[in-house]
Amino acid sequence: MAPATPARRAAEAPTTTRRCSCDPVRGRDAPPASRPRAPATHGRAPARVPVAGRHPPAGRRPPAPPAGNLGTPRETRDTTMPTPPRRPAAPGPALGLWALHDLHLRHYLDYAALLLSPADAPLAVRAAFEELGGHWLDALATASPAACAWQAVRRRVCALAGPRPLGPVAHLTAAQQDVLLLHLVLDLSAAEIAALTGTEPAAVHVQLRSLAAARR
Repeated sequence: MAPATPARRAAEAPTTTRRCSCDPVRGRDAPPASRPRAPATHGRAPARVPVAGRHPPAGRRPPAPPAGNLGTPRETRDTTMPTPPRRPAAPGPALGLWALHDLHLRHYLDYAALLLSPADAPLAVRAAFEELGGHWLDALATASPAACAWQAVRRRVCALAGPRPLGPVAHLTAAQQDVLLLHLVLDLSAAEIAALTGTEPAAVHVQLRSLAAARR
């Protein structure tokens, strides 16, 4: 038998695959590259992430609100303190206007009812005083605010009554017309006419004498 040469021994030797350090490790010894490692918990259960809108687990108390009124629930706030009463508004100048309205309202309505319907008479008086309220301070600066109120009522009533509402007595002055209706028709005394129209009682007597002289 011929001795084996070095080339023959190399050919008959078992082939072994050598791994290069740069090749990736294959087989079951290699850990999966895409599997993330879970954090170590050291024997404790992992913490749960709270989800908004869920109630806390049984046995746990919800976190206490911060101190102060900001975090105090609405139902626990102190409601025993009573609400202070509002201060009454100070009486203004218009208070005297409507006091005059209430004082002579019955006579205003009786006068308006002579020339208007029963439904329109109170509306006319009310509208006259609402108009007068726009310049009531000017009326207070005059010698007789009652005279301003009477003229406002008279003007409003005559405007609503139509053209020539006092036609039969159109030849008389305005003061004579007032005295005629208030005294002879509504049966008011001279003192009542003076208070209603804002004139002096002596002036009312003068108008009454002039009317009596005209009837002769």
